[in-house]
Amino acid sequence: MKPATRLALAIAALLTASICFAETSSTMGDKNSAANTKVNVVELTETFYKLKFDPETNSYQRQAITEAKPGDLIELVIRAENQSDVILKNTELINFVPEGPVNVLLDSIVMDNEAGQYRVSRDGKTYFPTDAQINSDDINFIQWVIYSMQPGDIQELTYRIAIDR
Repeated sequence: MKPATRLALAIAALLTASICFAETSSTMGDKNSAANTKVNVVELTETFYKLKFDPETNSYQRQAITEAKPGDLIELVIRAENQSDVILKNTELINFVPEGPVNVLLDSIVMDNEAGQYRVSRDGKTYFPTDAQINSDDINFIQWVIYSMQPGDIQELTYRIAIDR
């Protein structure tokens, strides 16, 4: 297989869903009504956008994509929605950073700091704050912890990756 073909296949593999729902704890009001309660139901979606800089507006324009090419700047938007009937506490999500010739742009990770926290990891076992001395091309996992989600709450978590040329 030619190197260009392998690269194209690796980049195509980037655009697969990469979220793992780890764990939550729930808070239920009346224990007698628990039989009809949906517990720990979090719907996750991940959307990939190609970003293109528009000099007229001095901002990036997003276009939803299913394929990427070398040199592309991609924004990943993870949407977590509490579809249960209870408050979820400390919901942990593990995001597998797409494999291949990519670099996570650490300054692009966005989460409401009052709603939760995020950390990064090389191996998926040991997590570090993003200000730790870790090369962006060594990051393979992002851990998101959402402190509390009311029924119906939606959290959007985003970050960007640059695909090497």
